[in-house]
Amino acid sequence: MHKDNVGHANTMKPQDFVALASADFESDDTTSDSGSDVEMHDADDNNDSDSLDDGPDTDDNPMHSVLDNGSGNGHAKGAAQSIADNLTAHDLMQLDSALDLQTDSLLAEVSVTVSPAVRQTLVLIKSTLEGAKPTPSMSHAKAQAHLNKAQVAWPWTVDLGKDEINYQFAFAPPARVDVVGSFLVGGEKRGALIKRRGGGYNLDVAVEMPASLFQPKDHLNHRYFHKRSFYLAHVASELSRALASSSAQVSFAYDRNDIRKPILLLAIPLGKKSAGHAIINIRPTIASTTFKLDKLAPNRNNVRPTSGVELDPLPPTPAYNAQLLTDMHLLSHLHLMHKAATLVPHLPSAMKLLKVWCEQRALSSWAFPLTYLAAALAIKGQMGRDLKPAQIFRVVVFYVANVDVAAPLLLGDQKKGQDTEMWVASEVSWIDAQGTNLTWWAGQADAKRLKLEAAKAATLAAASHFEPLFLQSTLTAIASYDHLVRIPLPSTPPAFYNPRVRLDDPSSAHFLSLAIPRLLLRALTDRVDLIAYLPDTIGSKTWAISASAPESAIPTSELTFGLLLHPEESVRRMDIGPSPETDTAGATAFRRLWGSKAELRRFPDGTIAESVAWTGIAPTKIVAEMIDYVCTRHMSVTPTRHWGQHAALKRLRAVARTVSGGDQPRLAMDEAFQQLSRMIMDVDTDKVPLPVSAVLPVSPELTRTAIAPHRAPALFVARYHMSMLFLLAFAEMLESSSAAGEVEKCTVVSAPLSLDISFAGYLFKMVVKPKASPMMSAEIHHAMDMSNLSLIFPALGPTARLFKYFVAKHMLGYQVHDHIADLLVAHVFTRAADKHVRAPTDAMAGFVRVLELIGSHDWVKYALGVATRVGKGVRSKTEMIAGVCKAPLMCLHHPWDRPLLRPRTLVTPSMLPASAKLDPLFALAATGLSAFDLVVYLKPDVVNKYVTRGVCLPSNEFPGFNPVDAWIRQVVSAFGGLLRVFFNDLDGSVVGIVVDPMQMVPKRLTLASAAVEAVKNPMVLGWGEAKEGEASGSDDDEMEVDHDEAEEAEAASKLQMMPNLAAIAADIVRLGDGLVDRVVIQKRELVYLG
Repeated sequence: MHKDNVGHANTMKPQDFVALASADFESDDTTSDSGSDVEMHDADDNNDSDSLDDGPDTDDNPMHSVLDNGSGNGHAKGAAQSIADNLTAHDLMQLDSALDLQTDSLLAEVSVTVSPAVRQTLVLIKSTLEGAKPTPSMSHAKAQAHLNKAQVAWPWTVDLGKDEINYQFAFAPPARVDVVGSFLVGGEKRGALIKRRGGGYNLDVAVEMPASLFQPKDHLNHRYFHKRSFYLAHVASELSRALASSSAQVSFAYDRNDIRKPILLLAIPLGKKSAGHAIINIRPTIASTTFKLDKLAPNRNNVRPTSGVELDPLPPTPAYNAQLLTDMHLLSHLHLMHKAATLVPHLPSAMKLLKVWCEQRALSSWAFPLTYLAAALAIKGQMGRDLKPAQIFRVVVFYVANVDVAAPLLLGDQKKGQDTEMWVASEVSWIDAQGTNLTWWAGQADAKRLKLEAAKAATLAAASHFEPLFLQSTLTAIASYDHLVRIPLPSTPPAFYNPRVRLDDPSSAHFLSLAIPRLLLRALTDRVDLIAYLPDTIGSKTWAISASAPESAIPTSELTFGLLLHPEESVRRMDIGPSPETDTAGATAFRRLWGSKAELRRFPDGTIAESVAWTGIAPTKIVAEMIDYVCTRHMSVTPTRHWGQHAALKRLRAVARTVSGGDQPRLAMDEAFQQLSRMIMDVDTDKVPLPVSAVLPVSPELTRTAIAPHRAPALFVARYHMSMLFLLAFAEMLESSSAAGEVEKCTVVSAPLSLDISFAGYLFKMVVKPKASPMMSAEIHHAMDMSNLSLIFPALGPTARLFKYFVAKHMLGYQVHDHIADLLVAHVFTRAADKHVRAPTDAMAGFVRVLELIGSHDWVKYALGVATRVGKGVRSKTEMIAGVCKAPLMCLHHPWDRPLLRPRTLVTPSMLPASAKLDPLFALAATGLSAFDLVVYLKPDVVNKYVTRGVCLPSNEFPGFNPVDAWIRQVVSAFGGLLRVFFNDLDGSVVGIVVDPMQMVPKRLTLASAAVEAVKNPMVLGWGEAKEGEASGSDDDEMEVDHDEAEEAEAASKLQMMPNLAAIAADIVRLGDGLVDRVVIQKRELVYLG
């Protein structure tokens, strides 16, 4: 919501606000939305409170539930206005019963059971703090000495300037100790990841600091937060002594990455049966009457500049004010959720679903605002009492998907004195009933990402797709975004981190994580749909209570951002700005943004406008070039890495070149094929033996997915005598047509069963399709589908080429057919909405998603149905499961597969481990040989004599001859199921061979009624051969001879057989005479030269 200068907010009209209708809240307290980013901490549900002193029955048991789910007060009285018109549709509430069963099972898995150790710890916290001795008021120096004596570091790093700290610090027993959070209403979930059984859970405790510790002016200039951090440090010293004999771990962490608000964490092991911990988060708070609320309005300033800095007028400090307000309001959120849960009994379970969904989408910061929104909807009667958890979840995500979440959203009644312009200083504002902004920490990019994810979740929930909603995670950034950029932070903060901004955000790194997306969005405009900051998940977010607090909660060296690119706009060459004639201010801002890059141009329609042209670089590099320029100009830094320009993609571009006929292509391949098709269709049918009904693409080159010259399948000559006459006649007609000069010159070379047509710089192979050829029909259907999908998804072709390049470099080309690779890539694009916001627009992101698909899909139990054509669905899951055979590791179904035919199968045991670790991807083009039992080195000069990858060779005396193919077929035929051969058919000269491990186990040889038993220490024996001395029963070093002579004679007559790798290697050399250079038996260091 910022214009050109950071800190200047846009004006917003009252009608831009979205409010819940006629909310009626009776409580005069509100709760906190603070959270922590520590491991296994949901952090956003800690805002309801229940005092431990409510009654004598509950004083010793703080874990009692204040809500009786069995007793309800019925629906809210009065007919409330619907939030959105489409929420009242009847079909919104209709969900599949199977989804309800699945969500019930999930809720049972993530339910929290409090252990006795946690209960005892809570009671100990309460008794220890209430019995702590107060300290007298002390100066800043004495307070620091007091903490040093207790061996606790003061968790405070905010620079207060050179002004003297003249206020006092003190500790007194808390006014009350409350268990807070949705735990008390049953909305807490377990585990950092739902698939990790036995995980921990989070529990929040609010410690209310006495009002006597504060002065009326302590809301100014960080005084409250400074005193709060001292109070928290003293609490840490008291609890560390009380818990010294226990296994609990005590540490500090920042609340929502804000260095002004540290919290105390107690990690309690859950026992031997569970590897998780119960995390108790202790949060110092104050009463709601400690400070005047009007002084903390979002449009007020509460941080004055330090001496020597003059700012007029003083800017508002909305984030600072919201942080203080969240500590003042605790109980109202608990009362609201309690009341909502009595109206809608399944609301607590829906809260768990919302938290699971947020965690799987890396949206944990939004968990509390969404649960509060669900409670507010229930209070206003927008949910029926009988709604199930999945239905409530659907209502919430449907509402978020259809409302402007970036505009100020009133979740309660607008109180008297609240101006609609109060919240425009914050980028995102969700306002609770007391006027507290629950989303003070969020930026426009965060809100937009939430809206995109909610829209996708609403679609999945409407289709009752449980697994993509709650089980599939999108935490892999390289698969979720089209472009990743890592920007280093300058040693000196940029100019737009000025004193006005510094008042509300004392951490430059935290500010830049919000400001850089705004800067890039101004530059990239509609080239991107989303720019999001990606937090660093490496390293601990906590620190010991005796250690100094980190200066920032986020990395201070570099920040990573993810971009969702617009498929068409991201590659345009020209950015047109405003015209100085009609918008002088806009033109000035455009020039200030682009500097010397901006030029005034006159366009064909006569308009004169500022513009920036991006010429001389590839279209796919324009976005990276723009980011580099903007960061260099405005931040004096250059991004260190663009994942969109990864070295693997450069290797792909070097390999996957367009296959031409020798001359430089003069037309695009699509246009050349269309012209050639028209020429063929326009041939006089009276002069050819057979009429032409259609010209269809078959080659992978025409589907943009090929990385090597296509070799048409060999056809039987006897079956196509008529085709030969047809082709010869067509060759003559095509050459005569091109001789007229009306079209590109066409050169035709006749082959026995095809025509090699050189046209417009490309080499086309024309093959006649017999009507009764199901194989050719399948080829055409597949090629047409992939061609259409390549037009719909521009990144599909590059992704397919990159994946095929990966398959070839890992020597899997003979196991992974090109159609299989195409189908895997097509599934990632056509079913992208199941897991990600949309289909990828970058080849690297698509490639990583393919690897994720291979590694995550259960290939043993389920076949993968791929819908490559709109309206042509795949078979049902039941039919596909019935068609899965036990032998192959992978099974795919194509829309054109007939029910009676065996589905396509894929055996790729070495591909799955490659998808386990996606970062780093430097091994993408590597060919590892350590996993093979035998490695065969071929002679490169012989391999390349007949087949040159990437180049169409002229016709020679051996058309279609490939010695490697012929030799591999001989090896497979000779050794059957004993060996599996792997070869890089793209540019390789090394063959890897894996021996079936079950065949290498010594076995007895059964001949008729005779059986051969196993020896104790067998050597590598060939069939029927034995070492000298073994056949006669003599002693041998490799045989244990502990028997008498009779037993030795009996053992000598019984041999154990296993494959002889040495003999196999020698036979491989014999079969590849002239082609094989040498064979190496891995781990045996034996080399057999050819």
